[in-house]
Amino acid sequence: MKLILQFSLISFLFTGFIACNNSPEGEAATTGEATTTAKADVDAKSYTIDASQSTILWEGSKPNGKHNGTIGLKSGGLQVKDGNIQSGKFIIDMNSISCTDLEGDQKASIEAHLKGTRSPEEQDDFFNVAKFPTAEFEIASVTPLTGDANGATHSIKGNLTMKGVSYSVEFPTKVSMDGNGLVAETSAFTIDRTKWGITFMSPTALNLKEKFLNDEIGLRIKLAAK
Repeated sequence: MKLILQFSLISFLFTGFIACNNSPEGEAATTGEATTTAKADVDAKSYTIDASQSTILWEGSKPNGKHNGTIGLKSGGLQVKDGNIQSGKFIIDMNSISCTDLEGDQKASIEAHLKGTRSPEEQDDFFNVAKFPTAEFEIASVTPLTGDANGATHSIKGNLTMKGVSYSVEFPTKVSMDGNGLVAETSAFTIDRTKWGITFMSPTALNLKEKFLNDEIGLRIKLAAK
């Protein structure tokens, strides 16, 4: 009986920890060292990314809550041949970071903290937009998928550069084309922010046990190009 009670207590605590961990939605993206980026054939058709119709949704979390928001794109392009993306690159406007689940002073405060404009001491806690106003993603490979549970048609791998640090990231994406252009929408996925040197309140980097921000950042990317 004592053993059963101990096992039940351990199970309860473990389940509670998972629930409180409150991780962002999505599977962890496959991440590795930066790799060689793709080159398109000379006869590939170029599509220009429409920044007004493209966006990145983000989600950050801590044990007792979450915040989410958007990041806009600055520019970019995709090269397509025979209906398949061969290469591409897009520039992310880090000054456009917005928190959409807060309002007023709280919204302004968290956005300024993320941008590094709230105070000199906090400038490098997250993205330091004064020094790194943009981030970028450049495609290395695009592989067709079949039977994906979320309807993804391709797996896209490329180099994500933030704060001057580059790592390859691979995630499932649904690509569709019609006479008006191309739309690429990723499934929800997560990346480990500490790989890009964003270690503020990290439980792994600082060995924090209670008050921390999860290392995983949840992302969804939508690209519209014409």
